[in-house]
Amino acid sequence: MKTIIIDMNPKMSVNDALRIQTEQLDFYGKRLPPEQAQALWEKIKKLTNIPGDVNRDEPLSIHKINEMVPRGGTIEREAGFADAGGN
Repeated sequence: MKTIIIDMNPKMSVNDALRIQTEQLDFYGKRLPPEQAQALWEKIKKLTNIPGDVNRDEPLSIHKINEMVPRGGTIEREAGFADAGGN
């Protein structure tokens, strides 16, 4: 029997999260008209909230990272590719 270990406290650095955010904004932005892509970038950058005292290279709890750096579903919703759920 093989043992599977699940990390219940995954970590990521702010810089890694920002890199992923940029990749996702590029990906979805290419599927939007230019003005909508620019608006998406601006909206996500406004939602990005990284305190000045955070070491951007230090691995932090993914839960903290998610509060500071929106990615994935947030970008999809703001781009109009996913709804807020329930529909």
